[in-house]
Amino acid sequence: MIQLCNSLQSHLASKRLYPSLQAVLTRGLVRIRPVLKRASLMALANLAIRPLVSSQFSPPVLNLFLVHILSVPALLHFLSTMAVEALQLFVTNKVFLHTLEYLKEEQNMRAVFTLLEGNYTLCLFANVVQLAHANIQMLEPHLLSFITVGTRLLEKCQKYVVHKKSNLTHWHPLLGWFAQSINHE
Repeated sequence: MIQLCNSLQSHLASKRLYPSLQAVLTRGLVRIRPVLKRASLMALANLAIRPLVSSQFSPPVLNLFLVHILSVPALLHFLSTMAVEALQLFVTNKVFLHTLEYLKEEQNMRAVFTLLEGNYTLCLFANVVQLAHANIQMLEPHLLSFITVGTRLLEKCQKYVVHKKSNLTHWHPLLGWFAQSINHE
């Protein structure tokens, strides 16, 4: 039964589970007042974590998780304030350590950054910082990796912003040139 469940989770992850979860999380959380409740956040966190754990944090699934789930703006902030048990799922499954190990590799960092634009990379960085805060006892032995990953993410954002100036972009007062429109919601 466990193997069947793992196969089903793997199949779902390969068939747009993470982009669908991203759409629900973004529409439910990225607004003036979040519409998702505690139970919904718990369910969505479980759905996001299970394929990752059952695949033993395989690089393709971890890449999908980082690009579609961990880049949702303020996701971990909402989990820490609205659904602490969901945040605890991230902590107990060591998502922070697996994320650091994955993003330490330049090729993996490039793969993630290629799929995300600059401001979603900042959201990923903010969520990684929030994970570091939630895993404060794990941070100390991995501080160098955390600093390396954070520095690389911010450098990638800087390069992205500098090269984006064109007639199709607009100036954001804090973040620089971006092709995405400003959400005033």
